[in-house]
Amino acid sequence: MIRRLDIRSVTGDELDLVGRLLHDLNLEVEDETPTPQVLAARIAELLGGGDTEIVLAEDPPGGIAVVRLRKAIWTPQLEASLVELYVVPELRGGRLERELVQAAMDAAREHGADFIELAVGSSDVRAREIYEDLGFDNHEVGSEDALALHYSRPL
Repeated sequence: MIRRLDIRSVTGDELDLVGRLLHDLNLEVEDETPTPQVLAARIAELLGGGDTEIVLAEDPPGGIAVVRLRKAIWTPQLEASLVELYVVPELRGGRLERELVQAAMDAAREHGADFIELAVGSSDVRAREIYEDLGFDNHEVGSEDALALHYSRPL
């Protein structure tokens, strides 16, 4: 079952699950990570701010998508970012990844977003295939050749 968490009804157990899934994601990609408890508290705070959607695949706990929303510059609608997508290793390769991304897009649309973006590593071929199958494109607007790149750095 895939469902969205709501700050008005989310339980401590659900927040613990979210914290654990995000912690596992970071361990898997060898990123430094806060404890699951710290992540759960942070997610509760983000959900309370109204600019974050959590989509959870559960029973068994299978995956998570995190969407952040913000006001757009170029349109009066919101724009969304799929900032995290994680499926537990034993459930990968089926439809769950696709279902989580679709549910994340639906959540963004319901909030009034008309655009969603994401960043993915070039070596993550499976994820790139899923995103492209769902209509995501990594080309500069108006170009079929020039690739759009994502840069980041700590401040």
